[in-house]
Amino acid sequence: MSFLDKLYTPFSVGALGGALATFTFWMLGATKLAGFAILMPSLDVENFYAPMFWGGVCGLLYLLPIQWKMLYKGLAFSVIPAFIYLSLEQGGLSQITKFLDLTMLTRKDVFLALIVYFLTWGVVTQHLISKRGDI
Repeated sequence: MSFLDKLYTPFSVGALGGALATFTFWMLGATKLAGFAILMPSLDVENFYAPMFWGGVCGLLYLLPIQWKMLYKGLAFSVIPAFIYLSLEQGGLSQITKFLDLTMLTRKDVFLALIVYFLTWGVVTQHLISKRGDI
């Protein structure tokens, strides 16, 4: 297996996880489940690009030689794209440190964003990468 083959699988799967997380946010907003401020109002290409790109970049974390079970890797690694998504929604990557404050993590929209990324990006990405088997 070439070096590029080892790169494109986790990047592609991470990008797919980012797209699924974006779609999940849209579905929660479209069904008006609750009044969450972080949820996106429409399904536009602009709303998919950043989460897919950063989801793909974060998918490269699976190349790190960490000997955890895949489920734990998926849940642990999903924190990073969740914080990136939250900071992009609040004005850019420079806002990422704002979400490290514990009072910010107790807001229901921030908490929902973390849960959505845990369930969609983390679990989907780890499942599809574990199906590949050689990473």
